Amino acid sequence: MNAQTVRRVGVVVNYLSLVFLLMMFYFAEKDGVVTAHFVGMAVSFMITIITFYIVNKKTGLWGLTHRKIENLDEREIQLTHNALRYSYAIFSILILCSIFILSIPGFIKSFGELDTFRASMRIGFMVLMYLAHTLPASIIAWKEKEV
Repeated sequence: MNAQTVRRVGVVVNYLSLVFLLMMFYFAEKDGVVTAHFVGMAVSFMITIITFYIVNKKTGLWGLTHRKIENLDEREIQLTHNALRYSYAIFSILILCSIFILSIPGFIKSFGELDTFRASMRIGFMVLMYLAHTLPASIIAWKEKEV
């Protein structure tokens, strides 16, 4: 497997493990925490950390996408500009869809049950913040043959 393929697999596994973490958190919140939920959350969290390291830290993409523009050469400026442009377009759409989808249960549920809904919203927004910071590096990991 070439480096670009490894990065792409890492990006997919990273985001899938994050979705799984959210699902486990939601089910644990809804049904009560059982061992399976706890194990699922722990495993998915560890996979997220490992794949974050492989895709973002080990390749230097985290530093590239978070470096000041004065510290970038012309190629890096162009690369990060395009990655930021794509990632924030994707992120904006995800935010709008998430807010819409996540607000539906709040309108349906009674006022007394909204505490659970608010807790789910908090973890959801934490994941969206994570996406905001990792999408630029993921775009570069996905598109570029060499970094």
